[in-house]
Amino acid sequence: MNYLTETFQTMATDAAAYARKNEQLWSTFSVIVNQVTGVEQKLIALRDAARSQSREESSGMVADKNKKFAALAADVYRLERKLLFYAKQTGNSVLLQEVSMSENDLSSLDDSKLPNGCKTIVELGRAYLNRTADYGITAAELDGIATAIGEAESLSTTIDLSKNETKMATQTIKTLVPQIRNDLDMLDDAFEGMIADEAFLNGWWAIRKIKGRSKGKKKDDSSPAKPADGR
Repeated sequence: MNYLTETFQTMATDAAAYARKNEQLWSTFSVIVNQVTGVEQKLIALRDAARSQSREESSGMVADKNKKFAALAADVYRLERKLLFYAKQTGNSVLLQEVSMSENDLSSLDDSKLPNGCKTIVELGRAYLNRTADYGITAAELDGIATAIGEAESLSTTIDLSKNETKMATQTIKTLVPQIRNDLDMLDDAFEGMIADEAFLNGWWAIRKIKGRSKGKKKDDSSPAKPADGR
């Protein structure tokens, strides 16, 4: 939510609270009751949307995800190098083709492809586990990497959901603000036309930043009238 929207939200919230505080002046008019209640409900929705938007913006999930993915890529690369060493020493051309990815290629995979790429290497590690003990490959290492893959995938999913929630919240804010603005404009008319309490009206205009609306403009009768042609 940008500064202008936050300022509008503050004004609208203050206006609704002021109207509710003085409901004895308008509670007998059902059309005003419905209008004020509608504004209050929309302000609640606006507040919730703003919270959803700021929650994603202020979180450190993306930085945490980037760290986890970088660590995962490094661990998988080390495992791949062990398998590559084994493949070269034993002349396993099939395995050699499957573990020939460079460190840069692995680390440059996007979030949607890195987990699957890592799973492939872990599966190869399990397939050759009983033949690669001398190369430092252990079941514990493979299990640890598999767990890290699951955590990375889960965090990535959470971030995607959070981003979608933020997009929805942003759209909700864009929809609600003009609706609330229009509702308040209608309350301006309703209060000015149906409520005679000057103190209340002056307080309302002060919050709405509409100074002197209820007093109108007086014509200066001392000024000579201008001809119709303006000369």
